Amino acid sequence: EEEMLASKFAPLVPYYKVAEGGFLSDEYELLAQKDIQTETAEFYDRLEKEELLEKQPEGMVIARCANGDKVLLLKEGSVIRFSHEEPDIVDEWQSLAQFVFDAVSEE
Repeated sequence: EEEMLASKFAPLVPYYKVAEGGFLSDEYELLAQKDIQTETAEFYDRLEKEELLEKQPEGMVIARCANGDKVLLLKEGSVIRFSHEEPDIVDEWQSLAQFVFDAVSEE
């Protein structure tokens, strides 16, 4: 845990104390720490290949959506849902806590 607190995964520690990833709702799956690096690398590889964005979002993929969209925790602490169809932000939250709350509150 101390190792995680000193890493980029620090904001996720409170959630990983409850579960190492898992479904927050029918729509959102919080990724396990071991899957974040792979999903993030694949996300940025896809963006590079498509060459459609001048400025890419800076962060890591922390969740995936039922339809294939990705959820990124950005460096400044906000969270975005990024479309799998076109390089566009579909939804945005001010914080990780707000995203998790909305995700588990979804009907």
